[in-house]
Amino acid sequence: MTVGALGSTVGEGVKGQPWPRHLAWPRLSHILTWIAAQLEGQRAHLMLYAPFFLLFGNWLYFSLYFEPPLWLIAVLAVATVGCFLLRRHSTSALLIGIFLLGFSAAKLREIEVATPMIRGATNGVIMGGWIANFADRANNARMLEIVVDDISGVPDDEHPRRVRLYAPDAQDLQVGDYIAFDAYLA
Repeated sequence: MTVGALGSTVGEGVKGQPWPRHLAWPRLSHILTWIAAQLEGQRAHLMLYAPFFLLFGNWLYFSLYFEPPLWLIAVLAVATVGCFLLRRHSTSALLIGIFLLGFSAAKLREIEVATPMIRGATNGVIMGGWIANFADRANNARMLEIVVDDISGVPDDEHPRRVRLYAPDAQDLQVGDYIAFDAYLA
């Protein structure tokens, strides 16, 4: 049986015997050189790897235990542009740029869809708004989606933009109607 390692000589291994001492473990520089050579060999098929690097960037963002600051995303965006400019000289620069694009895109999407959230259940909330959508439920009830115009009883930093409301006997309400009501929000 032939045993070999990256950057080492080939030696004979014996089953049950320890790793031969004359075989050296590969150095990090040898591993990086080997990875770069493999990437250059895959240059023609590089775009097949793009979705995986985008996904890996998204995964890394969502696996963080903290929320990265916006200035870090700006730095990563500049680094992404730099990697894309270097793509003709280095295949790995393109893949790193795609990875950074996935990370940055996840943060920018999080900023885009961010909305205030209520910390807990609230009683005695008086609100008004326009009906944006509805779905019919059993027993003449409707699930209404309300675009909130006015609200009281909730701290200013927790004002929701939209709420879903279960309303029994609301068959006469239509999209675009303005309604005001007392609500229990959760």
